[in-house]
Amino acid sequence: MGYLQKAIEREASAFKDGTKNIITYSPTCNDSNTTDGIANGGERLAHEVTEYIKAKESSDTSHACDDSRVRHVSISFIGNSLGGLYARYCLTLLPKELVIEEANGEMKTQSTTIVLHRNIFATTGQ
Repeated sequence: MGYLQKAIEREASAFKDGTKNIITYSPTCNDSNTTDGIANGGERLAHEVTEYIKAKESSDTSHACDDSRVRHVSISFIGNSLGGLYARYCLTLLPKELVIEEANGEMKTQSTTIVLHRNIFATTGQ
């Protein structure tokens, strides 16, 4: 899977004009933690993925001048063997939208809605 991740990152670097932003992420929540079932692993994965997206979108300054408080994120999963089963279960748990509450300097909060668009789901097996 590491080779596949590097290949995707290499191809994504071709979009230097800023028209596309492709990010690869390799979750770790189920590393050495695979004996408690697919549902538990899928729940851990869903939690890790949503927290990652929220953190990434909160720290993304490319939207700083954008008054729109709605962002669209396309998400794809590639999993091998048990990781594919976790990903499949995870997809059933991911919400259609995530909301990030951000406090500004005047003790007011602004919310940003992240709309998740499911794109590609691929699994492999050995």
